[in-house]
Order: sequence, then structure tokens, then C-alpha cells
Amino acid sequence: MRFIKHLLVIAVIFIIIFVSKDSSHDSHMTILYALAGINVVLICFNLAVRCSLAFKPYFLSPFNIFSAHFKKEFDVEIPADLAFDKIREVIDESGFKQITADKDRLEILAIARPGFRSWGENVYFTLTESGSHTRVRFDSAALFQLYTWGKNEDNYSAFFKKLDDSFTI
Repeated sequence: MRFIKHLLVIAVIFIIIFVSKDSSHDSHMTILYALAGINVVLICFNLAVRCSLAFKPYFLSPFNIFSAHFKKEFDVEIPADLAFDKIREVIDESGFKQITADKDRLEILAIARPGFRSWGENVYFTLTESGSHTRVRFDSAALFQLYTWGKNEDNYSAFFKKLDDSFTI
């Protein structure tokens, strides 16, 4: 977290220096430097807030053009409290790192590690109990990229396969 704060400060200083220079310099380069600085600030912001369930609406918003996301819903035939515990168990087996789990709101946040196709994804699980079964909403959102090269879908496939295997006796 300290590293991200230092990057953010450097990015802001970078923007201030290059935007405040006198107009005798090439204005096109100044614009490019400013855009690069803004990108650094946005990347640092995404990394800083990635581990908080409070920013779930930000990452999943249809208006967030900096985050590609994928949504899938499915039902499990067990009560929500048991499904919550089962999903937490399967998250560890799926290669995700569990960050936060709120049993009162039935929400879980896990992260997928960065790879050559993406900078990492936030994986959200939201459970809703209805009768004897539980509806599970799976959301995978990239941190700062417009396209994930199928990584969000692969996250779902990996998780669902492990979950399906865990119900097999």
C-alpha cells in the first residue's frame, strides 16, 4: 500500500510539472505526458481500492470504461449459509486469493493473480437465498483494461468446475 501511495504522489507531481510548463514547449508532448500521468494515477487508484468490497459498484459499473467485467448467475441446492462456507472453501482450491468475506451481507471478494493476459481481476460472489436453494452471482472484473482476452470467463470456468467437483461424492 505504501508503494502505491508513493506512485500516486509521483504521478501527481509528474502531471503538475509537465502541465504547468510554459507554452514554448511542444504542446503535443505536454498532452501526451499529461495523459500518461493520468493513466498512472488511475492504475494506482485501482490497485489501492481493489481489496475493498466498498468499491464493488465502481468495478462493476457499466460506466467504468477502464474495467472489463463478466457476470454469471447459477443456483445451488443448499441454504445460503452452507453455500457461503462452501464457496469460501472452493475459492482457495480455485487459485484465487480470498480477501474479504461478509457473512451478514453474503458477499465475498477474491482476487485472481496477474498473468500475461491481464493485470489481475477482482472476483465477487453475491449470494441470495430463495426457498430451498441459493442463487449465486459471480462477477469477475479486470483492474484496468478494456479487454481481458477471455480471462474473466476462464475465472468462472475454473471456479465452477471446482465447485461442481466439490458437490460430487
